[in-house]
Amino acid sequence: MVRINKKSKNSVFFLFCLVILSILTIFTLSACSDKDSLNKDGNDGKGKVEIKLLSGFPKDFMPLHEALRVNNCEYEVKEEANWVFGKDMYILEFESKATKDELAVYYKDLLDSVDEEASFDDFSFEGLIGEQRVSVNITDEGLLDALGTTVRISFGVPKSEYSNENKYFNDYPNNLIEQAFVNTAVRYKYLENYYYDLKQYSVAYQTIEKPEVVVDYYNGKYGDKEKFKAVKDQYGTTFTWIDGDYKCYVRYTDSEKTDMLLLSIQESF
Repeated sequence: MVRINKKSKNSVFFLFCLVILSILTIFTLSACSDKDSLNKDGNDGKGKVEIKLLSGFPKDFMPLHEALRVNNCEYEVKEEANWVFGKDMYILEFESKATKDELAVYYKDLLDSVDEEASFDDFSFEGLIGEQRVSVNITDEGLLDALGTTVRISFGVPKSEYSNENKYFNDYPNNLIEQAFVNTAVRYKYLENYYYDLKQYSVAYQTIEKPEVVVDYYNGKYGDKEKFKAVKDQYGTTFTWIDGDYKCYVRYTDSEKTDMLLLSIQESF
């Protein structure tokens, strides 16, 4: 049985997760108005829906049980290893024709061990396959036109596959947003969202630069871009603009303990 002291979790990691999740949700929702819903039978009018995944996704290690549709798949590379999943990891969401109970049995059987302390209930649990940490969440709460049961899975890759670069960043348009004011803890995330037909590159990191310097810099450097906007709230400032076929976003989070920058570039398939 794997036992983990939750009090040892890295607070910076969770702050990163909360910020990135909230910002990426906003970015993805911006594409919702352009998405036509699929029929309930999993057919888009052109035949059977294709099960899409990132190239090189380890399907033998992590099978998608009775999959009807993959909504999104992403890969993240961190500068520093996190104690939960390790340094690099896959995250995906798919819909299955299997029931919640069937999926719970299938994925628990797939694990070598279940971490009871890190598990919430029978449908939200964590464990290990070899040295690789796995998290599974099974729910009926998915997209409005979900074809079946929604399954969200995260898992770390083997240490032998750790890299300083995200292997899916080959086409990253790094000239669109300057990676300025970097201090430490850089994270590179690549997302393919098959439901909204878009892909997204994100770079997140800590900064120690003064807030007014960061805000003035992005206002000055990108203020003349198409549809440029700078929106300030109680937690920081979000900058958005259009550059050709790309939607560009910068989120600066001004915190008492850890200031962060999230740079994100989104384009349609």
